[in-house]
Amino acid sequence: MESVLDPSSRKVRTVDYAQEKASEVSERLLQPEDKLQGTVTLLREEQELQPEDKLQGTMTLLREEQELQPDNKLEGTVTLLREAQKLQSEDKMQGTVTLLREELEPEDKLQGTVTLLREEQELQPEDNLQGTVTLLKEEQELQPEDNLQGTVTLLKEEQELQPEDRLQGTVTLLREEQELQPEEKLQGTVTLLKEEQELQPKTICRAQ
Repeated sequence: MESVLDPSSRKVRTVDYAQEKASEVSERLLQPEDKLQGTVTLLREEQELQPEDKLQGTMTLLREEQELQPDNKLEGTVTLLREAQKLQSEDKMQGTVTLLREELEPEDKLQGTVTLLREEQELQPEDNLQGTVTLLKEEQELQPEDNLQGTVTLLKEEQELQPEDRLQGTVTLLREEQELQPEEKLQGTVTLLKEEQELQPKTICRAQ
């Protein structure tokens, strides 16, 4: 997986963008009418997961300083967007862990999916990444030489998924105003991080 990023042409979107988006939707809560099943992504700065959310499946936490608490009872995939904090042993993480940190530490002993939100750094062989790699790129297209397998996450503001991308598995769209189009023929899990739009029934998002 060390060849995923090309230093001559690749630019990875920074943590600042994710935090900015988190701040923009920091006060909007999941509504009961959403009836979300599968993957749920929360972009909230300070709020804790509430029991009434009744989240099932994958949960993504975008919190700046908070630690995962035992009472959250997280199951499945946990995404941590924290700048400097290390994974703590008391977190007892199970499943997928996403790190938004500059350098992976060997003591993390990560298994499964690893998401790197790093500006200029290349994936190093010593990272020993296994599983899914998520690319946060502003304008670049996926290249054939990437040979990506599994989950691909595109954080692009205005670009449409192209047929030549041939995405398989989970596709995450972080686009401000665009709706999923039928011709995209998405398969697997679709995560929408959109500022003002609510999930509509016509989206027909299904978890794999």
